[in-house]
Amino acid sequence: MLENYQLRLQKIHELLGILPQYRANTTLPIQSEALMLEYIGKDQFNRPQYLIPAAAQAWHAMREDAISAGVSLWVISAFRSVEQQKNILKRKLNQGQLMEDILKINAAPGFSEHHSGR
Repeated sequence: MLENYQLRLQKIHELLGILPQYRANTTLPIQSEALMLEYIGKDQFNRPQYLIPAAAQAWHAMREDAISAGVSLWVISAFRSVEQQKNILKRKLNQGQLMEDILKINAAPGFSEHHSGR
């Protein structure tokens, strides 16, 4: 399964123009996509957000504690699939940004902690 995932990532990286050296040069580990996700509400743009169950439980507890303290917390971005990560990078490329610059801000698909659902 890991082999198939790595092949999938390689194809996506080739499509985006991410150099093969990225993996060797990054300090980021490969992140597997979470398989079991729990709905935690919507973000500020009204998009549904998901986390793995343990992280979802922690989020709800933290949010309740914050509400009790008079603080509002909002989810900005929780789980993000490899496909979503790919689309973010594609959008930035289409806006004229260079992949070298994009990768200074965004992890390559397969390397984003968002994939973990944590």
